[in-house]
Amino acid sequence: MIESYVRSKGEDSTPAEKEPPLLMKHKRRSARNWMVALCNRILQVITTTTTRVGLPSLKACDKAKLRAEVRKINKAVKRIQTHNMIQLSSLLYAASYDTTQKMGLLKETRGSRSEEPFCNRNLEKRPE
Repeated sequence: MIESYVRSKGEDSTPAEKEPPLLMKHKRRSARNWMVALCNRILQVITTTTTRVGLPSLKACDKAKLRAEVRKINKAVKRIQTHNMIQLSSLLYAASYDTTQKMGLLKETRGSRSEEPFCNRNLEKRPE
């Protein structure tokens, strides 16, 4: 594709010269697609999360990957509009949750325990 562009550059204008701008438009479209997908993922975390899970520190992960991921998240967060502090707080939590998940540091949480706490079990065992 590049060879045909270079060959036809010296000649009269041909359709081959128009190929690079089409490629750039395709890149912009894909940039919009990942941006929309990221915004949707953040909004999904906001709507589905009822209780907040403590997130681990990101000090142990690769800094270059983290910087690239934070840039993407920041661009997506700029596009989501909030009206009050509660929405802003949940937006920032969802963004950090998504970043932690992409970095592979988010661990699966266990389900709720079926057992009672130790002190209650101890009381039940106690003879009357």
